[in-house]
Amino acid sequence: MRFVYSELGLDINIPEDKVFTLTLEKPDVFSKILSDLWMQISGLEGETIISEEDAILKLSKVADMIFNPFGINCNDRKILNAIYSEMKAIASEDQIESFAEINRQNIDFIDNIGAKLDYAITYELEVDVADIFKMYEVKLLTDDDGLVSKIIDYIKLLHRILKTNVFIFVNLKQYLTDNEIKSVYEAVIYEKVQLVVVQANYCDKINCEYNIVVDADLCVIEP
Repeated sequence: MRFVYSELGLDINIPEDKVFTLTLEKPDVFSKILSDLWMQISGLEGETIISEEDAILKLSKVADMIFNPFGINCNDRKILNAIYSEMKAIASEDQIESFAEINRQNIDFIDNIGAKLDYAITYELEVDVADIFKMYEVKLLTDDDGLVSKIIDYIKLLHRILKTNVFIFVNLKQYLTDNEIKSVYEAVIYEKVQLVVVQANYCDKINCEYNIVVDADLCVIEP
């Protein structure tokens, strides 16, 4: 992966087996780069360039940015919608008769109740199979065993379900011990996704990191 931010003279090639840690000690620079990345993830234009094999990545399609790891939700609506779409495709291939029978039974159920009412009712005869998944609140079964597991599960799920392959975490090292950080790094490298950790303050370098520091005087340092 290549990370370019020309205003600071950053043009960095990060090896596949490394996690890119970018420390920005000047607050306005920290805010500016985070804002730039967030705008691109939101679908707007920006100055930061992240590329893979000379192809510039469209961050709104392939990246996710996490400011608060405690707010991670593995059953986020975008994840569930993708799962429902996959389940719907499977149902359309080999569960057509089963779905038709379920729909017929539901219509009979409503008709039987409606016949006992003193007023007329109406309803949709055509039901999307995804509505059944929503009705029964189909969700992912996740490992609720602490923050590290939550982060790892989230990265794996977004990569496998939504094809997200760049994850940008803000101040991640402030939340985890060195051993916990190593666990996240190992999972990311094994999953073959790119992790960018943007820090406001320098933390000791950990194995697997490719570390760049832009200090308060805008000097670029490679510890």
